[in-house]
Amino acid sequence: RGFIAHVGDSRIYLVRQGLVHQLTEDHSLLNELIRRGKLRREDVETSPYARYKNAVTRAVGAYETVEADTFDFEILPGDSFVLCSDGLHGYFKKETELAELLGQGEEAEAPNRLIAHANDAGGHDNITAVVVCVHATDPMVYATRVSDLAAKVSALKGMPLFRHLAYKEIIRV
Repeated sequence: RGFIAHVGDSRIYLVRQGLVHQLTEDHSLLNELIRRGKLRREDVETSPYARYKNAVTRAVGAYETVEADTFDFEILPGDSFVLCSDGLHGYFKKETELAELLGQGEEAEAPNRLIAHANDAGGHDNITAVVVCVHATDPMVYATRVSDLAAKVSALKGMPLFRHLAYKEIIRV
C-alpha cells in the first residue's frame, strides 16, 4: 500500500499502465478559485488572478501547524510515481507528455529527462523531479493484483454513487 501526506503546490502523479493520474491537489489560490467555480482552468492566464500564480494557501513552515491532505491506496507492480515541483508540472501541456518522457530511455535517467523538458520549455521556476518505480518480482502475483484492482474499480464505477468519479477518486474510495 502507499500513503501520501501532501501540502503545497508540488504534485504526485501515478503512472499506471501508461495512464497518468494526478494524485494530489494543489493548495494554491488559483486551484481554490477553480474548485469553487469562480475561475475556469483555461482562463487562468488571462484572468486578473494570473499574477497570483504562485500564491500557496497551505505550506509547511508558514505556520506552526498545517493541515495535510492524506490518503492511502493500493500500489501495483509496474506503477511509477513522479514527485515534482510546480517548476516541472507547469510545463506539461498534457499529462500524456509525462508518460511519454518516463517511457523513453533508461529508468534511472527519467528525472533528468523531466528536468530537461522543463528547462527546454522555459525553466522559469525551481525544477524538482523524483521518480519511484515499483518493479514486478512475480508475474503471477502481478497479473492477479492488476486483475483484482481492475475488478474493484469496475465494480465501483458501476455503482450510481461512484460512476462520475475520476480514477484517482475511485482509487481513494
